[in-house]
Amino acid sequence: GVTAYVGRKVGESGNSEVGKIVYYILIWGVILAVAINLLFIVFRNFVLNLFAIESTVLVLVEEYIDIWQWSIIFIFLPVVGNHILRALGDVRSPFLNLFAASLINIILDPVFIFGWKFIPAFSIGGAAIASLIARIVGFLICLYAIKKKVTFLSLKIDCTYFYVLIKNISHVWGPATVVLLLVPIGLSIITKLVSGYSVQAVAAFTISIRIQYFALTVYDALSSVLVPFISQNLGAKKYNRIAESLVFSKNFAYLWGGSFFVLFILFGKPLVGLFSHSEEIVTLSVLYLKIVSLSYGCYGLMTITVATFNAIKKPLVSSGLALSSTFLIAIPFLYIGSSLYNLQGIYVALFLAY
Repeated sequence: GVTAYVGRKVGESGNSEVGKIVYYILIWGVILAVAINLLFIVFRNFVLNLFAIESTVLVLVEEYIDIWQWSIIFIFLPVVGNHILRALGDVRSPFLNLFAASLINIILDPVFIFGWKFIPAFSIGGAAIASLIARIVGFLICLYAIKKKVTFLSLKIDCTYFYVLIKNISHVWGPATVVLLLVPIGLSIITKLVSGYSVQAVAAFTISIRIQYFALTVYDALSSVLVPFISQNLGAKKYNRIAESLVFSKNFAYLWGGSFFVLFILFGKPLVGLFSHSEEIVTLSVLYLKIVSLSYGCYGLMTITVATFNAIKKPLVSSGLALSSTFLIAIPFLYIGSSLYNLQGIYVALFLAY
């Protein structure tokens, strides 16, 4: 929602109103982040009990959570900030922000876990401290990058303007959140079905998903770039550029998906063999990749379509596509495929669903 709205405003008015919009979005981000942080603190024990963690492990988890829970604000705010930066046409700063935070986390982890010079060893709590520091630094880098891009003319808050702005953003943000929630729901259903066959089947599915991630994450990256690009050109009424970008994206989606299908046909077995030496696991995983990868191009096209409808202020269409794809096609096909053709039926169902 943030990317689409800010992108349109950049296209419509350049930077004349963008500074005010970004300032209000950051305030809204702080309010949401604090609310989420407080909700987690209040319901922390309830959430942990859902996982039925053993008492010995729970002690370690709580030691980590006691510190980590204060970093939720600094996890949420950079996400909002990175969306703002992309909408402003800056895709470099979000990458540097994430890279710097990850690097700091890697460097500080052993320092706080095992101790160093005057810094005592905090054990598992040290990992949470390192994560908290890295998140804070990441947030400050993100805020600095935004400040370089826009000018905050006034720090006063116009409540009416603030309400209208958040209402407009929520028009996209709400349905987009529903779409994002479908991923873990679908994955949990597939995992449950696969677990009914064997441990090897679960292991093969896990390996396949990890390999598949490297193929499909490019589509997510493309869609994250498309939203601000389409929004800006929509605001500037440069519709021909939008059409050209969609043609390019469609062709790229099919070419990229087809390339991975060929890759898995030719090198699927040695690739999966890097993760497991079990012949059964390798066979099942390669079968998954060969069947499902044939539809990667269609998955990419669906991802692009959802992003496009969000960018052109039609989030209900994008969420409707995602919901119907999940509940009217994917889930019924998964259960039918599993009952008729066992594990191979699940793979074919995923191919059809994509």
